Amino acid sequence: MRWLYVISLVTLTLWSCSQKPNSTGIGILPPDDVIAPDSAAVTASEATTFFDTLYTGHANVLLVGTFQNGESIGLLSFDGVPDTLKGASVTSATLILSPRYSFGNPLTSFTMNIYEIAQAWKADSVTWGSITPGFYRSNSVGSFDGNMPDTGTVSISLDPSLLQTWFQRKADSLPIYGLALVAPQGKNAVKGFGAFQSSSPPALEVIYIKDGSHDTLRLSRGANAYVAHPFSPISPSNEFVVQGGTGLRGFLLFDVHSIPSHSFINDARLVLSLDPNETQLNSYSVDSVIAYFVTDSAKKTFSEVSYRFSSPKTITQTTVEIPIAPIVQRWVSGEPNQGIILRAAAENYRLDRFAFYSLTADSLSQPRLFIKYTSIK
Repeated sequence: MRWLYVISLVTLTLWSCSQKPNSTGIGILPPDDVIAPDSAAVTASEATTFFDTLYTGHANVLLVGTFQNGESIGLLSFDGVPDTLKGASVTSATLILSPRYSFGNPLTSFTMNIYEIAQAWKADSVTWGSITPGFYRSNSVGSFDGNMPDTGTVSISLDPSLLQTWFQRKADSLPIYGLALVAPQGKNAVKGFGAFQSSSPPALEVIYIKDGSHDTLRLSRGANAYVAHPFSPISPSNEFVVQGGTGLRGFLLFDVHSIPSHSFINDARLVLSLDPNETQLNSYSVDSVIAYFVTDSAKKTFSEVSYRFSSPKTITQTTVEIPIAPIVQRWVSGEPNQGIILRAAAENYRLDRFAFYSLTADSLSQPRLFIKYTSIK
C-alpha cells in the first residue's frame, strides 16, 4: 500500500506540472506597471571636514601626549578622599596608571608632567576650550620620562605635600579638583591609560602616619576625561578628514534626483579613497567609519541610527566602502536629503585619522555613490 501511495503522488504531481497555464492572476498588475532594475553612479557635490564638540567623560581610555601640532591632556579626579586625615604626615604618594594604547612614534621616549587642577570641571562637559590659563597650577607635582611599556602598570611619584593639602581641604569641606596629565610639545607620541570605566583603572596610593601609626590609603574610583585638538597639519585642499578623539567629522552631499521616487533601493555603496600618507592608523586602531543620515545640514545633526562598514584592515588598502542603502532609501521615499555625516567608529577612545580624497581629486578618487534600485514604471 505504501508503494501504491507513492506512485499515485508522483503521477499526480507530474500531471499537474504538464498543464498549460490558465488566466488565473492575469490583471492583478496593471499592464503599464513593469518592475525595472536599474543602477546609478553619483559623484559627491560636497565633501568637507567640520569640527563637532566631543565629550570623553565615558571613554575607557585616558589619552595624553602630543603629535605634530596636536595635543591631548588627561584629567583625573579621585573619589573617597577621607575627611579624617587632617594633620596626617604623608610619607609617599603614587599615581598608578595602566598603559593600553599608543599613537604616533612608537619608538620615542615619553614625557608627561602631573599638575594639580585649580578649577572645577565635569567629565561629561569638559572640552579643549575649558583648558584656559589657570585651569591647572604651574608647578609640577610629579613626572614620567622614559620608555612607556605597552602593558602592565607604571608608578609615578607625587609630591607628598599635595596629599597633605588635600587631606586638609577635605576636612575643611573645601573642593579638590584632581590632576592634569600633560605632555610637552615635540615628542610626537600619545599614550593611552586605562580609565575608571575600564578593567584597569587609575589608582592613587598614599602612605601616611597618623597618631603615630603607619597606614595606606588606596583610591581607585572617580571621574576622568581627556581633551584634545586636531593632531595633524591642515590637510591638502583635495581631501577631507575624519579623526577620533578630536571631533573632526566628514560631511558629504549627493544629488540622487535621477532615481525615480518610491523606488526600492536594493544596494547603495559609498566609496571613498584614502590617502595613505595623511591617514594615521596603527595596530590599536578600530578601523571603521560610520555614516549617519543628516537631519539638519546647517547644525550638522544626524539620526542616531547608523550604518557601519569596516574600513581597511591595513593602510595599504586605499578604498573604503560603506553600505548606506537605508539612508538612500529614506531620501528616495521623500525625506529631505541633507547629506551624510561620517565619524570614526572609535571616536571617543582612539585617535584614528582617515584622510579621504575630496572633490578636486581625480575622478576615480572622488567620493562616489553606487546605487542599485528597482522602480515601478
